[in-house]
Amino acid sequence: MPMAGCLRSLLNRSYSVSRVLVSSGARQLSVSAVAMATEGSRQFETLEVTRPSEWVVQVQLNRPEKSNAMNIAFFRELQECFDRLSDDSQCRCVLLTGAGKNFTAGLDLQNAAGLFDEGTDVVNSMQDSFTAIEKCQKPVIAAIHAACVGGGVDLTTACDIRLCTS
Repeated sequence: MPMAGCLRSLLNRSYSVSRVLVSSGARQLSVSAVAMATEGSRQFETLEVTRPSEWVVQVQLNRPEKSNAMNIAFFRELQECFDRLSDDSQCRCVLLTGAGKNFTAGLDLQNAAGLFDEGTDVVNSMQDSFTAIEKCQKPVIAAIHAACVGGGVDLTTACDIRLCTS
């Protein structure tokens, strides 16, 4: 299925976001949303991975009580998740979303306190998570709603397409 087919498939589905605006050149499509149907998923602490339709995998940042702030587990799980999706023959398109009121509040500063004293290895490890998204062999679409702060901007720039609420 070509990229346009994946995008069309996503647009025919509903997102947990109330309204999404898609810009593609001069065309603009809007999607109203209701809850997306989910199937079984691999369990992560900070991510929820579901298959809302054939060929489409939804990866949802799943720490709504912390506005999806990125902690140490998040970076480890994100890299593992996208490394697996890149090789998943049943996945042709990935939709990246955030649970709760905000897409992400960026780095979880409480969790990361003192982390940077360990040197550049930690920063490189965090960057490797975003690089896994960039290197993913499937198109990755970020559906961004409300706040997307700090590291969230880095996260979304690693995606192929970024959709934002109006």
